[in-house]
Order: sequence, then structure tokens, then C-alpha cells
Amino acid sequence: VEKKEEEKKEETEAEVEKEVEEKKEKKEEEAEHGKEKAHADSETGAHGSTGAETAKDEAETEAEVEQAKKEVRKEEEVVEEAKEEVKEEEKKEIEAEEEVKEAKEEESDKKAELSKAEAKEKTEEKKVEEKEEQEETAEKEKEDAEKDATA
Repeated sequence: VEKKEEEKKEETEAEVEKEVEEKKEKKEEEAEHGKEKAHADSETGAHGSTGAETAKDEAETEAEVEQAKKEVRKEEEVVEEAKEEVKEEEKKEIEAEEEVKEAKEEESDKKAELSKAEAKEKTEEKKVEEKEEQEETAEKEKEDAEKDATA
């Protein structure tokens, strides 16, 4: 059960990391593509843009790149938080397992004590029965001796 849970957690973690990495790469590619296009447009003077428009486009592209980087950082933080949560859950599970183990040990100890007490009680009962039998035998012997004395 623990191995399955561990494998499931690792798979989930790997999937989250893979998704974040894919998003990061995609955003970086988009930003890089935008940057290259703006640069190419500025060099060729495409669309009859002026130098001011080209500079504006490049600034916008830079802003988009920075925004994409910020988003990637945020997603990385989310992944780290998710990893921390997984670690906390694992810690709680381990603590719960320890508590169950301790409870089982206590139960086992109590069962052993109970068995010991029951054995002691049986021994006491046997002693009482033997004593009663001895007293009955002694009483019978006494009666037989009195009969023999009177006869």
C-alpha cells in the first residue's frame, strides 16, 4: 500500500513538473519568436514602420518576454508548494502509521497481561480445589478412624 501511494505521488509530481516545463518552454519559444519577429521587422522595415514603431514593438516584445518569465516563476513556485504539501502528507501518514503500530503494541501487551492474570487465576483455583479435596479426604479418614474406634 505504501509503495503504491509513493509511486502515485511520484507520478503526480513528475506530471506536474512535466506540465510546468512544457508551459515554460512554450512561453519562452513564443517570447523568443516575438522577439525575433520584432527584430526582423525592425531590420527590414516591414509594414512601413518607423524606427519609433519598431522600438515600441521591441519594447512590447521585451515586456511580453518578462511577463512570460514571471509566469514561469509563479508556476515553479506552485510546483514547489505542491511538493511541500506532498512531503507534509507523507509525514502525516508516517506519524499515523507509527501511532497505529504503538496502539497494536499496547494491545498486544495488554493481551499478554490478561493471559498472565488468567493463568494465575486458574492456578489459584486448582490450589483451592486441591485443598478442599485434601480437607474432604482428611474428614473422611477422621470419620473412618472414629468408626473403627467405636467398633
